[in-house]
Amino acid sequence: MKSLLIYLGSTLAGGAVAATTVYGVVSSQTTTPDQSPASVNEVVLEY
Repeated sequence: MKSLLIYLGSTLAGGAVAATTVYGVVSSQTTTPDQSPASVNEVVLEY
């Protein structure tokens, strides 16, 4: 019985870590950037 509880606990903890990791990667890849990329139609030279 004790080994079953340990198995279930570690499975739930591993699933939580995996879900958090996937959520963090997806949200960091899909958020808008702080600065928009330069427009091709508007050339700006900064020296």
